[in-house]
Amino acid sequence: VAGAGWQQPEIMFGLPSRIEWLARAQLEGRPAIDPVAVYVGGETLHAELLDLFRKAWPRTVVINTYGTTETKAIATACGECGELHVLEDIVHLELYGEGGRPLQEGEFAHEVYCTGMWNRVTPVVRYAMTDRIQLLGDIGCAWRTRRIRVAGREPAFVWAQHQHTGAWVPLNARMLKESLVGLPDVLGFRVRYAEVGRLELTLVVSREGGEAALREAASRAVAELTRDQGSAVTELLPRVEIHVVSAEHFNREGGKLNAISAT
Repeated sequence: VAGAGWQQPEIMFGLPSRIEWLARAQLEGRPAIDPVAVYVGGETLHAELLDLFRKAWPRTVVINTYGTTETKAIATACGECGELHVLEDIVHLELYGEGGRPLQEGEFAHEVYCTGMWNRVTPVVRYAMTDRIQLLGDIGCAWRTRRIRVAGREPAFVWAQHQHTGAWVPLNARMLKESLVGLPDVLGFRVRYAEVGRLELTLVVSREGGEAALREAASRAVAELTRDQGSAVTELLPRVEIHVVSAEHFNREGGKLNAISAT
């Protein structure tokens, strides 16, 4: 926040969850910046965040972007409609309904494939993506490429190995996400499953206090996740680490909010 106040940036680019902290600080009277444009990417730009940015910086143009590490840029928001337009000279994006049928306007794609056309070192061909992408209709924008809306990425499955049988059990992380999103005073979360049997869960809170209750609620959510597969937590996830941190701590450490990663 102090750095932004000193630099007085005209253009900013960052994760929506990082720009969010600057916007909240702006509404509190610090750092008092007035950027011409704010580009966001790397996370889903939810409607409430867009409203927050516009409230903090009424004169600023907010531009959403969308891409992946493997394919780089995929779409950028249009200045007319505000929705994402596919960068068809950079990527070939395929959107299909169930069974591979053509996707209709307004539908969310059941299958998504992306082919990068600029990477001549390591070609990425028909990269299967888990993002929830909605195909929007043509409303006559000057930018003539397809319009899409990205509603976020489907949470990964967590494949846990049963401690007694050795069998691999898929845990649906969407259930865990839905439980964590509803916790009070929680700005976001991060779940990491980087080694067998060990789950690391971080809750980012808006204010101090109530950490014990939040840890207990998160523990119940993990227990419900394993119970859905007929197992106890100790049988599938013998090491569950739950951390409750402030937004400032999370920002300094880095990482995406509301992300579930599993190897």
